[in-house]
Amino acid sequence: MKNSLKIAFATLAMVATQATAAPVPAATYNFSYTDGTGGLLFGQVRGTIQADSDSVLVSQLLSVNYNWMPAFALPFLGSGTDYATALSTMSLPTFSGQPILSLSGTRNDFLACNTADCDDGFTFVPAGAVFPVTVYASGDAFGQIMEPYEVTNWSMSAVPEPASWAMLIAGFGLTGATLRRRRMLQAA
Repeated sequence: MKNSLKIAFATLAMVATQATAAPVPAATYNFSYTDGTGGLLFGQVRGTIQADSDSVLVSQLLSVNYNWMPAFALPFLGSGTDYATALSTMSLPTFSGQPILSLSGTRNDFLACNTADCDDGFTFVPAGAVFPVTVYASGDAFGQIMEPYEVTNWSMSAVPEPASWAMLIAGFGLTGATLRRRRMLQAA
């Protein structure tokens, strides 16, 4: 009995180790930010976690809402720093640079717009490039705000992938089967 339990846990540990050692593919992340007026910006992005285990290189904005109202598509993504720098130097703004959001909220450098002219959208511009403090700014559909960014109002977390759920359920099943077998052996 003890050997089968040890083998089961060793197998589960080996599978878990292999799953975590694999290269990290793009994942889905939920984010939310409460602005200074109490407005709530939230949605989902698709991106890849970076080596610092905090920064997420965003490849796609899946959904976005402001005050519980779904917003229109924002397909133009880029660096808030690059966009703000171009505007401050009277250059033609471009969607260059990597759009980055961070789990801790301390490394956000992100711009999302509805058109190439950025008629509407939102951005996080880190301190130093254009402004002395990190700034959150948004267009009409997102409260039309420009304010100092407050990291304590930021939240971001990974959405569990189906494989993670499958492993969790398999682990519960294995534990339940082991407990049931133990009870049957004790009764005999």
